[in-house]
Amino acid sequence: MPTHSEQLDALHNFGNTCYAKEKFAAAIEAYSECICLAPMPVYYTNRANCYLKKRAFGAAATDCESALRLLGSGQAKERIKAFYFLGKARTEQRDWAGSIAALATAHSLCKEETVPFRDDIRAALLSARCAACRLPCAGGSLPCAGGMASSHPVIRLSVQLGSAHGSTRWTRTRRPSLR
Repeated sequence: MPTHSEQLDALHNFGNTCYAKEKFAAAIEAYSECICLAPMPVYYTNRANCYLKKRAFGAAATDCESALRLLGSGQAKERIKAFYFLGKARTEQRDWAGSIAALATAHSLCKEETVPFRDDIRAALLSARCAACRLPCAGGSLPCAGGMASSHPVIRLSVQLGSAHGSTRWTRTRRPSLR
C-alpha cells in the first residue's frame, strides 16, 4: 500500500500529466483530491491554472486566495504564481483594481525570485492598467484587451525595454497629439 506522501505525489504527477495533455477537468479532479488529502498551496495554484484554462475565473480567484492564505512570507515562487493567476482571473472579471493590485504584487516579488514568466506578468500588468485607464491602443481607438498583451506592439516594446533596462517602474506617458 502506498504511503500518504507517495499517494500525493502520484496524484500531483497525474494532474500535471493531464494538464500537459490539456485534459483540464481531469487535472482539476486530481488536484482536488490532493487538496482533500493535504491542502498545500501548490495544489491550489495548479488547480487555479486549470480553472483559468476552462475560463472559470471565479473558481480560479478563490483557489489563488486559498493558496495565499496558506503561504507564509517565504515560498516566493509560489506566491508569485498565486498573485499572477489571481491577477489574470481578476482581469477577466474586469476587476481592474484587484487585477492591478495582484499583478503589481507578483511583479514586485519578481525582485526576490526569478521566474520564467516574469515578462508575462509585466505584460499582463501593463494591459490591465491600460484597460483600467481606457487608454487607446496605438493605432486604434479600442482599449487594450487582456488577450492582446503579447501581440500589442506598445506592450511588447515596453516589456522589451523594461527587460533590457531592468526597469520595474511603471509610468503613464501622454501620446503626442496629431495636429
